[in-house]
Amino acid sequence: MPTGETTHEPTDSALVRRGPHRWPAENTDPVADPPLRHTRQSHRSPAAGCHAGRTGSLDRQHPDGTDAGRGVPAAVTKKKSPRLQKDLIRTTASYPPIFRGLLIALTGAVIANLLHTPLPWLMGPLFATAVTRVVGIDTRCPPALNKFGRWVIGLSLGVYFTPEVVDNLAGHWALILFGMFHAQILAVAGWWIYRRYGGVDSGTAWFASAVGTASEIVNMAQRAGARVDHVATAHSMRVLIVVVIVPFGVQWLWGGDAEAARAAAAASRVVHWPTLLLLMAGSLLSVQVFRRVRLPNVWMLGAFLFVAGCNLVVAHFSLPDVLSHTDLPSWLVRAGQFGVGWSFGDKYRPDFLRSAPRLLAAVALSTVCFIALSVAIGSGLAHASGEPAPALILGFMPGGIAEMTLLARSLELGVAMVTALQISRMIAVLFTTPLVHRRWIGGGR
Repeated sequence: MPTGETTHEPTDSALVRRGPHRWPAENTDPVADPPLRHTRQSHRSPAAGCHAGRTGSLDRQHPDGTDAGRGVPAAVTKKKSPRLQKDLIRTTASYPPIFRGLLIALTGAVIANLLHTPLPWLMGPLFATAVTRVVGIDTRCPPALNKFGRWVIGLSLGVYFTPEVVDNLAGHWALILFGMFHAQILAVAGWWIYRRYGGVDSGTAWFASAVGTASEIVNMAQRAGARVDHVATAHSMRVLIVVVIVPFGVQWLWGGDAEAARAAAAASRVVHWPTLLLLMAGSLLSVQVFRRVRLPNVWMLGAFLFVAGCNLVVAHFSLPDVLSHTDLPSWLVRAGQFGVGWSFGDKYRPDFLRSAPRLLAAVALSTVCFIALSVAIGSGLAHASGEPAPALILGFMPGGIAEMTLLARSLELGVAMVTALQISRMIAVLFTTPLVHRRWIGGGR
């Protein structure tokens, strides 16, 4: 085997570990790959050491327990972890990554339910998975679960959009336009803060500050030549802070007042399975159609547009009114929340907090200020417009469209207004962000 080349066959690794004089069959030259006992203090070449210093991620561990790309046992190459971290990793190491992730996410959901947190089936898996990922436990969430969760959210939001609700939203078009403008103001403020204090260039700061769907913004940043890793890190931190602060604050301030509204909503809606199955099948077809036109957040918006459109068509043509009395079963809504929470927490990596500390600090402080600003503006506009303050506050929040709409549905706090504000804001940001970058920001990189 040539110098520097590696192999990951289990038999070869086993032979090396059994003793210093046992060699793989295809390697008989001890100079090319010296015994393990002679390499414990320095088992990497200078080039490999530099490469490892750049990555520094626990995700580079090979599934067979060896350091990725070198065939050396991971226990030899890693620094000793704190005792708690080592115990956690050792306890879960014998399970497949997806099973480990499922076990951790379910544990988080159970704990969140016992603590009576808001959105326990979303918050519990999110926090449990994020924490264990950051400390180095290798877990995986199937990508299909995120799509399933967003599809369920789209279905659950679509049933709220009756003709009466649409007429009410049309009468508040000025609020929706202001919500779009509010998102642009936050983006400009964030761009200035990240550029000055976050240690990133102008283009990266602009895409990191855009309050839109993170996956779409990251794709825009990649096409524009910005630092994609910094953009993704900033959006993860922003959404995490919003999800940590806002649900607890809203439940503390308005959770008690929402009990009667939730009871009335539960009594007025029943699960009409024939209609619900038709909506499910039609929404899946709608998602496939919208994928061809590259609709952002297609699994959520595709299902939402189909169900809301069916409500409006039924009312316009005086068809039997069954859709407005059809809701989703509670277990399906919880399953959707679980999928979104687990998949979001799975995005975090061991080097998350070390990747760009100045940028993360700037994002954290600015997001807290943006939350306070959104609360002040939403409360002020509620007195002027007559709309409930919680609905406007959640609608103006900087991001977390799935989380904010789910929170509004859970507490029955102006679901239609929150959904309209969040979706219109997202669409406006997706159109204006690349345009502003090309015309004014790109030259300042």
